[in-house]
Amino acid sequence: MKGTAMIRLLTAVLAFAALGLGLGLAPAAARPRAHIAAPTEVAARFVADFAGQRAAAMNEYVAADAPMTVPFSAQGPQTLRGRAQTQGYFTQLFAKYAHITLSGVRLTPAADGHTVFIEALARYTNPAGQWHEVGNVWVIAVTRGLITSSRSYAIPVTPIPG
Repeated sequence: MKGTAMIRLLTAVLAFAALGLGLGLAPAAARPRAHIAAPTEVAARFVADFAGQRAAAMNEYVAADAPMTVPFSAQGPQTLRGRAQTQGYFTQLFAKYAHITLSGVRLTPAADGHTVFIEALARYTNPAGQWHEVGNVWVIAVTRGLITSSRSYAIPVTPIPG
């Protein structure tokens, strides 16, 4: 018994010391985040990952149970919940539409300190290789560096001369 108790004690001490040194030996939930990003920082990462078509990278700053609502999608209103559904949505979107570029990006923080409005003009090619342009507005809520909810609005997809 004494040996087992000593091993448990040493394990706890080492895990605590590793946590302070940033060695990652403590459970993920117990690790402190080195930097909790401000809502506008999270919004900027979202824009960069969207333009870079990095659906998996978005999971790093989406809360596990965050709802993402797309009220006016081509398939009708959609509400996705959590990282897996959100990543699936963006993976499918990025597979269908290539060469995404964003211009006119504007990040506007709301007075509540948690909400950010993202406006951007997206240009992309559809599966047939035709260029399209769409105006996007995303409304994201951020708490402790994680997106806790989002709503996505887009003007109708409009072909533009290529």
